[in-house]
Amino acid sequence: MKRNIAVLQGDGIGKEVTRGAVEILEAVAQRYGHDFEFQYGEIGGGAIDSTGSPLPDETVEICKNSDAVLLGAVGGPKWDDQPAHLRPERGLLKIRKDLNLYANIRPISYYSSLSESSPLKKEFIEDVDFVIVRELTGGLYFGKPSERVEKEGKEAVVDTLFYQKSEMKRIIELAFSLASDRKKK
Repeated sequence: MKRNIAVLQGDGIGKEVTRGAVEILEAVAQRYGHDFEFQYGEIGGGAIDSTGSPLPDETVEICKNSDAVLLGAVGGPKWDDQPAHLRPERGLLKIRKDLNLYANIRPISYYSSLSESSPLKKEFIEDVDFVIVRELTGGLYFGKPSERVEKEGKEAVVDTLFYQKSEMKRIIELAFSLASDRKKK
C-alpha cells in the first residue's frame, strides 16, 4: 500500500508525539511492505513565527494532496497574548473548515486492566460502551459576532452559537449511523 501522509507537527509536545508516530508508521511500513511518503507542513505557533499565519496556504495544499493527515497539538504560552486571528488554535479551526473535518468521534470503552485507575467504581464502568460525536465546524468557534466589548464600564465577551441546518443534519445523521451499528444498549 502506498500512501501520502501530511505531517503537521504543531507546537511543544505536538512535535514529539508526531515524531514518534512517524517512527511507528515507518516501522509498520517496513514490516508489512507499505510505502508511506511524509510531507511536512506548518500549523500553530511555529507557523505564526515563520510565516505570520497559524495555517499557511501551503500547508492546506499539502493536506488536500495527501491520503491522511497526522496532526500534533498546537499552541503554548509563547502565543497567549496574540490577537485572536493570530492564535495558534485558529490554524486548527481553519484546517477543520478547509478540509471539511466536521466530526469529532470519541469512543469510550472499558478496559479491565485499567479499572483500578478509574475514579469511578468498577461496577459502574465495566459495561461502558459509549461514543461522543461532536460537531467541529460550526457553533461557538465560528459564530459571528465573537468579540470582547466594554459594556457599562465592564469588560464583556460575545460569542454567538450559530449552526446551519445542513451542519446539524450531517452530524446527527453520522451519530445515528454510528448508533445503528452498536450493541443496541
